[in-house]
Amino acid sequence: FVGELAWLQDATRTLSATALSPVHAHYVDAADFRALLSSYRPSAFHLLMEVMRLVGQRVRHTERTSMELCRGASPARATEAGTSRGATLEPSTFDPRPYLDAFPLFASLTRGDREELLARGELTEASRGAGLTGPGRSATPCWIVLYGALEAICPDSRLRMAVLGPGAPIGFLEHLLGEDHLMELRVREPAVLLELSPSACSALMSPTDRLSYRLLHGLCIASIEALERANLVLAREQRMHETAQPGISPPARSA
Repeated sequence: FVGELAWLQDATRTLSATALSPVHAHYVDAADFRALLSSYRPSAFHLLMEVMRLVGQRVRHTERTSMELCRGASPARATEAGTSRGATLEPSTFDPRPYLDAFPLFASLTRGDREELLARGELTEASRGAGLTGPGRSATPCWIVLYGALEAICPDSRLRMAVLGPGAPIGFLEHLLGEDHLMELRVREPAVLLELSPSACSALMSPTDRLSYRLLHGLCIASIEALERANLVLAREQRMHETAQPGISPPARSA
């Protein structure tokens, strides 16, 4: 794929592409692709799934590279210890509907789509410091943060790798790739989450489910944002690595 970001959002080009050999390619105009998506064509759905899969693989590669650089980090940079993983989440009475318009993930969803998505999951809440999941925990639910914030922590160095605020989807890339979480997920601020079971996540990644077409579009944009965030973390760790070990070239970032 080259230029797939034009399918997802209106933005200027950030990279150039030059053919190094004769190339045979199929061109899909962004407007045509959106028309295919809005008409619920399975071809558009599968293209979006492939884009999300490719971006997800880049995210995972970048995170692994950052974690490798973090292994020798100073203990002074570590976060405070939290509670054990797999914390029990309590049912929540919080009504997120007035705030959903502010979340890019919900931008392409109609009011009916939002109600259906909320009905498929369970509103839960967790207190500060609670651990949700971590490496080696498979078949975990997917979450969407509706209030508060979570943080992703490198399990080896205890460095904070990301803060995930309202509107952030969590676990969808792992579900799509069939992989465990690399990071520990911990509640940074008292949070309200929409929890979706593994079976609900699978249903939302099916071309026979109309809600999944619109949701997948938002998830793809969120995956691109996750890649940008992972690249920023990697750049930070590369600078720290160069300062600690001058003359040694760190790994490169993902495009």
